[in-house]
Amino acid sequence: MTGGNDDLEQAERLAELVSSGALNELGDDQLEELLAAARAERRRRATPPGPRMSQRSVALDALDLIHLPSTPRLIAWVAEARSGVPFNPKNLTTGKRDDRARWERYRRDGRTPPPMFAPALSGSLFEPVRALLCLSTWPLESRVVTAHSPRADHPAALLAVLDEADRLAGYEPEAAKRLMNLASRLATGLPGGHFDVVKDPVVLRRVATEELGRFKEVVTDERSAAAKRAGMLADEGARIWGRSAASQQVRVQEG
Repeated sequence: MTGGNDDLEQAERLAELVSSGALNELGDDQLEELLAAARAERRRRATPPGPRMSQRSVALDALDLIHLPSTPRLIAWVAEARSGVPFNPKNLTTGKRDDRARWERYRRDGRTPPPMFAPALSGSLFEPVRALLCLSTWPLESRVVTAHSPRADHPAALLAVLDEADRLAGYEPEAAKRLMNLASRLATGLPGGHFDVVKDPVVLRRVATEELGRFKEVVTDERSAAAKRAGMLADEGARIWGRSAASQQVRVQEG
């Protein structure tokens, strides 16, 4: 069965045979194969390309793939690796501010807000953590930053990138290759992730798994404890946007 470039080549060959008057030299099976390829190529050209995802949607998907508090730079790296389209991390800075206003409009209208960019929160005071983003729909345990969480989140992000590369290897090999290159870049910041071994996916996964194993239990406990303390946050806005952000909003409304 042919497809893609093979169909194009076969269709071009058919056109050449037609123009040269050499069709009679083909057997029935060969002629049918060329005609089928020509029809497939004609359908492909007649089908308009599907709509491209907006950069916002690409970034939301990238962050959901990582599923950890992440810097705009890491989100941009993952978005670029998956889509092959350059992504400017500065776009996410203004996006977070816009999303808070959108979230508040949804709540005022009595509607359920969709996933939006929101800040990570400190596990102690539940204040916004500078330069770390989450999705507003994640549970609080996934959005808080604790004393040891950066040590666990780095290898966990690497594992998420490796899993996505494996998933795409069969039908988007170029994207899988870009993700593997990103995984190699992330691994160099971990123990054992030396430059001479970070091209081996088996080694990459072992490096990430071993480092995550050192901190996963303590971080899980820290985040669970933080989520239990979140009862002090009676306001849903504070649980998503942080205590200081919520109090500032109240003062603006009262003024």
